Amino acid sequence: MKTRIMNKAMGVLITTFLLPLLGHANVETDICRQGLSKECLGKKIMVHATNPQHILAHPIIVNPHATEFNTQKILQVGDNQIIFVTSKNKDISCQKMFKITGMLEWIDMGGEPNTPLSYQNYVVFVDAIECL
Repeated sequence: MKTRIMNKAMGVLITTFLLPLLGHANVETDICRQGLSKECLGKKIMVHATNPQHILAHPIIVNPHATEFNTQKILQVGDNQIIFVTSKNKDISCQKMFKITGMLEWIDMGGEPNTPLSYQNYVVFVDAIECL
């Protein structure tokens, strides 16, 4: 019993304190819990998404962090269509539901209101994709 408690305490110490010091992120604590919100801009988020029935007009985004060609996919998150960008070697194709983790950013093309250049939306630069 005492050994089991000690092992659990060591696991908590390692994942909470030691791994972040060594550069290994604790996924549970690194994710911004507000999801698609201004509070999470520039932070890692996790969202569930689906393929939209109809894709609305969206610009093509280039991932400045990717070392290979970029892949862009428009997915439905709640009532919103969001742009997801990843490197070429990450496949963004699931039959039903996606679980995506990545960095949340905001695009604002700054044009006149109600024109094609007035586009504003969230963009997620994908780290990990899981099909559910």
